[in-house]
Amino acid sequence: MKLAKLGVIAAVVSVLLIGTTIVITSGGDPGVSPDNPRFRASVVLLSLYGQKDVIERYVRENHALDGVVGRVVVDNNSFIGRVVISNTGHMVAFDVRNEFVASLEPTLVGQQIKWRCSVVPVKWEPKPCRTP
Repeated sequence: MKLAKLGVIAAVVSVLLIGTTIVITSGGDPGVSPDNPRFRASVVLLSLYGQKDVIERYVRENHALDGVVGRVVVDNNSFIGRVVISNTGHMVAFDVRNEFVASLEPTLVGQQIKWRCSVVPVKWEPKPCRTP
């Protein structure tokens, strides 16, 4: 009987240790906290990335980026305050809390589009935007 109680206690202690470890290591993780600016910057950039296909299709048809602005429509989400789109498809989104500005810029190299994302301030850039 005492051995069974010891086993239960050991299992409970293990679960508590694992749970505590998860909470401690995930605290402030941008992947789990909408209050984290890096998380919100990622969501904003995903909204901008949603227009990549539209811009790439335009370039295939017109062989240029000029004039794409009329075709790009960025869906608002709760993190976007305002979006500005240039004639060449450069998209700039302002955070609703004014903590960062996210940018996605297409550049035409031959017939291929190279994409560059950035966030200002840089400390809120998600991993895909960081240059090695």
